[in-house]
Formats: sequence, C-alpha cells, structure tokens
Amino acid sequence: MNLGILSFKKIDQRASKEELRLKEEAIKRGHKTRILRSERCAMYFNHELKLLYKGKEKLNKLDLIIPRVSLTNNIPIQSAVIEQAELIGIPTLNNYLSIIKAKNKLRTLQILNHYSIPVVKTVVIQDETYLEDTLKHIETPVILKTSHGSYGKGVILAETKRAAISAYNVIANSSDMILLQEYIGESKGKDIRAFVVGENVVASMERVARRGEFRSNIELGGKGKAIKLSNEMKSLAIRAAKALELEISGVDIILTKNGPAIMEVNANPGFKTIEEITEINIAKKIIEHAEVFVSHHLEHVSI
Repeated sequence: MNLGILSFKKIDQRASKEELRLKEEAIKRGHKTRILRSERCAMYFNHELKLLYKGKEKLNKLDLIIPRVSLTNNIPIQSAVIEQAELIGIPTLNNYLSIIKAKNKLRTLQILNHYSIPVVKTVVIQDETYLEDTLKHIETPVILKTSHGSYGKGVILAETKRAAISAYNVIANSSDMILLQEYIGESKGKDIRAFVVGENVVASMERVARRGEFRSNIELGGKGKAIKLSNEMKSLAIRAAKALELEISGVDIILTKNGPAIMEVNANPGFKTIEEITEINIAKKIIEHAEVFVSHHLEHVSI
C-alpha cells in the first residue's frame, strides 16, 4: 500500500507523535509511507482535477490518505485538500464530510439527536440578548463552549447567571454561536474516552480532571486510567462514530443520573496517552483497518 499521512501542522512544526507512530507501524507492515504537509499541497482545476505536492508531484498514485486535521478555524476551506483527494479517487480515512461534521459541535449535536443518541443537554444561541431567557431552560452552573475547538479551549464553567453573562462576552468574539451545556456535577470531573476504529472500540480510558479544574483533558493536567467499558457504552460510542460516518474517532462519554451521554466526538483523536495507559497498539490497529478499508474500496471500484 502506498500511504500518505496528511499533516495539517505548520511546515515549521515537527510532525506529531501520532503521525510518527502511524508511519512507524505502516512501515513495519510493509507499506510505503510518508508524512505529507497540507500547506505543500496545491489543488489544480481545469479539464481535470489534480492534487499537486510542492507544485509538481502528482499524488494520484496514493492508495490511501489518513488526514490528521489539527484545525479549529475555517475548517471547510483549510481541509478542502482532503475533498480534492477524494475527487481524484484517493480514499481518505476519515473522509472530508465526516471531518466537517465532527469538527462542528453544533452539527454533531444535530446528527446525534437525529439518531436518538443521548447527548448532554445543550442550548445554542447567537445573541446575548436572549441569554437570560435561555438560562431558564438550562440551569447554572453551566458550561459555555464555542462551536469549534479542541483540547478544552474555548470552554468556560459559569457558576451563576451573572458569571454566564460575563463568560459569554469573553468567548463570543471567537465564535458566531455559543453552546450552553448542562454541567454534570455527579460526574465529579470524570469522563470516558472511547477510541473507535471501524466498528470496534479498540481502547478506552477514564479521564479525571486535576484539582480545581472541571475539564478532564489530559492536555490540561487531567489523569487517565485504563477501564473496560460495558456493552452499553461500547454500543453508544460505536453508534456515535457511525452516525458521523467516522472510521477513526475519539468519543467522549459522561455518566449522568439518566445514564451515559455523549459530550463530544473527535475526528482527529490523539492516541499517544491512551496507548501508554492501556498498552494497546492503537497505531497498528488503525493501519490494519486502513488495509481492510483500501481492500473494500478497490473491490467497489472494480465492480
């Protein structure tokens, strides 16, 4: 297999550990593999579509691209190179539309709700004028989030109505829409990350926020430990991934008094920490799934 790992990091930044791990495992399995930089890609339009690399090399000989979309702003435009790859016949894991859906928290909620997948109670507004009335539908303390973001950025906990108004003003400049999300006090700063590849949860861990912090993200000092999920929670994670048509995802689940609910679905999940904690070779599992995915794609093309 001729595999490209498409990095969206700036050219002057090093490849991420996840990108390097994917390359390492792919090479071990005999695949010709390289890390590509999105900024070096050019999309050519005329009588035919092309995807050029460094202005001259055609990428049409790739069998698969695994995008690592570490973007939080202007995602549809900046990640259009993924759609260009698909249009010239290169399968991608994940695909452009699934990434766009998962990167937009509002769109994610709409899709999950459509498929009756439980989510944390959320209200989305665009105008501060209606904030006080909105808070009648979702009591404080409340979490405010921007419509895009990752690693806990653009997320504020407001203990009171007055704090919610102040918090809204702080983050409103960075997002057209603000999500007001129920604070699940009974979770005690804990949530669960289920790593889904294909139709399987390949690893899972519980994340616990550090003292004085409500966000459990490992990047913010949270601690993780390996756990075994119930069949109900595995099913919930897989359903969420399938609803967004993601082949690779990190599904964040929180336990509420009404049962488990989805908080977020990540289309570009980091796996360095969960590999270390669970001692499961996630990079290998992704490459194994990529092999099957390409095989199915070739079968479909040949029919």
